[in-house]
Amino acid sequence: MGESSGWAGGVAKRAVAFQRVGCLVVPGLGALISGLAVGVVALWPHSDFALAVVFVALMLYAVMAPLLLLLARSVWLTGAATLLIGIVMFVALGTVAEAICKHPLGEGAMILLLPIMICPALVAVVSLIRLVEWVVLRTIKAVEGGGQAMP
Repeated sequence: MGESSGWAGGVAKRAVAFQRVGCLVVPGLGALISGLAVGVVALWPHSDFALAVVFVALMLYAVMAPLLLLLARSVWLTGAATLLIGIVMFVALGTVAEAICKHPLGEGAMILLLPIMICPALVAVVSLIRLVEWVVLRTIKAVEGGGQAMP
C-alpha cells in the first residue's frame, strides 16, 4: 500500500498542480499571436512574406493551444474555445494580410488551411489523453478508498 499510495499521491499532486490554467488563456494566446503577426505584416507588406507570417502564426496557435488544453481545468470548454478562436484567427489574419498587401493572396493562401486541419486533430488527441488521465485517477482513488465505487 505504501508504494501504490506514494505513486498515486504523486500523480494526484501533479494533476492538481498542472490544472490551474483557465479557459481564458487560449483567447489570450490567440490575441497575442494575432497581434504579433499583424504587426510584422504591417512592417513589411509583401504578399509572400505576409502569407508566410500568417502561416507561422496559425501553425504556432494550432500547436500551442492544444498543448495548453492539457493544462486546462475544463477540457470541453477550452477545447471549444480553441477551435472557435482558431477559425476566427484564420479569417481575421487572412483578411488583414490581404488588406495590408493591397492585392489578393492568391492560390498560395491554400496553405493556411493546414493549421485549421491540424488543430482539431490535436484537440481530439489531447481530449483523449485527458479522458484516459481522468479514468486512471478515478480508478486509483477507488482502489485507495477500499474498492468502493466513486460516485
